[in-house]
Amino acid sequence: MKKYIGLLIILVVSVLCVACSETVTEENTESEVVSSAGNSELVENESEEVVSEEESVSPSPNALKVELSGKAEESFTAEEDCYVEGEQVIIYIQSGVTINQDVLTVTEDIMASLCEATGLSFDKKFEPDSDMSSRDMYFEEGAFTGLNEDATKVNVMIVNLEDGAVPWAWENNAILDDEDYDFELTGYQAIYHELTHVLQFRNGVALGSTLDEGYATYVSAKAQQADGIVPWSAMQYYYPYDFDDSVIFGGESSFHHAYNDREIPYQYGFRFVSFLMDTYGEDVYINILNEATEQGFNNSYDAENEEESMKEDTIQMIEIIKSQTSEDVFEQFIQWYNSKWSGKCQEFMDYTGIMNE
Repeated sequence: MKKYIGLLIILVVSVLCVACSETVTEENTESEVVSSAGNSELVENESEEVVSEEESVSPSPNALKVELSGKAEESFTAEEDCYVEGEQVIIYIQSGVTINQDVLTVTEDIMASLCEATGLSFDKKFEPDSDMSSRDMYFEEGAFTGLNEDATKVNVMIVNLEDGAVPWAWENNAILDDEDYDFELTGYQAIYHELTHVLQFRNGVALGSTLDEGYATYVSAKAQQADGIVPWSAMQYYYPYDFDDSVIFGGESSFHHAYNDREIPYQYGFRFVSFLMDTYGEDVYINILNEATEQGFNNSYDAENEEESMKEDTIQMIEIIKSQTSEDVFEQFIQWYNSKWSGKCQEFMDYTGIMNE
């Protein structure tokens, strides 16, 4: 049975935050459930009760909706699992979590910034073959039954991540720690990163950890700068501690749609996506995403034949990239890296210096 490499990367090592990344640049297990508080009309047919197909599922009576003041200086501690709802997002707050009461405003503003930076929309346009009901991973099972079942809105879960767990995301969900909403501590970097994954996956297929994580790191830094936030987390991509850039000089033969190494998807991916944007324009990634989606690219591998499966996926992704760029795109990447990367690093250093004078 196939498993999603983008989700595996995010769950095991990551994110924004690629993507992923990102990638992985990643939900609700849809089932036909009738809430005890629903308005579903029951009709009797030959001694059997059936649910009218026209009736929708209503939220569980156990789903506690709260209203927040929107003020950053005011805090809120969830005494039980609850949620707050906006135009495009529902934020679920785990019992015991303390956050500032501006979390909805912060999230919606970041979503708007990411749309501006990418030209994409959080409107759901793509439905993958399988999904994950991550709400039940962090909250009591069934607590939010009937709420956002069609994933029209993005699910953001603010939870206490423990035991070294990290934020992650998939098509309908972003799982974040309460500290990720502490601006002084994190600059909201993880929110930008993980929501970039969600944005991509709602618009098309996952492209593999190299592109997903590269895109999430690139977009999150770009959007943060546009919002006047110094993306300090990007420092690790410009000046990494342990990334061996010799992988770049292998050209096409060194590209893989997925890597098991923690550093390569982010470091290589960030450089490669930066090169694509700088050389072919900001629309090139969306063009690659659209082409991959049209081809039905499957960001997965056969666990029983992992090496061969990943090789086939890599070959397909290389051809997709070439179809939207050029046949010698990887040779161009080497030349660009040799001639422009140090300048890009200096630009970033100059920027951070100016922003902090």
